[in-house]
Amino acid sequence: MSIELGKGACGTVFRGIRKEDQRQVAMLPGSVNNVMKEVRLLEETDHPCMVQLEEMIRTSDTWCLILEPAIGRELVNKIIEKTRPNQLFN
Repeated sequence: MSIELGKGACGTVFRGIRKEDQRQVAMLPGSVNNVMKEVRLLEETDHPCMVQLEEMIRTSDTWCLILEPAIGRELVNKIIEKTRPNQLFN
């Protein structure tokens, strides 16, 4: 069973291990519509600080994006860590 890393607008992201090199990756499975929506978002926001798309694979019943892992890099959490709570919404 895969470990859930988080949920976003396009689906649930799971931790995976790449068989070829045993490297940890993030996997976003879903329908072709959801996967392509995420691909468009990643292409529109190409930036060194953003998660990068490594590959896209298709199984018999779903599509899956393979992304670089971003463990501990949830943007909202980083903003809260770096901002005093009373300044965040003022």
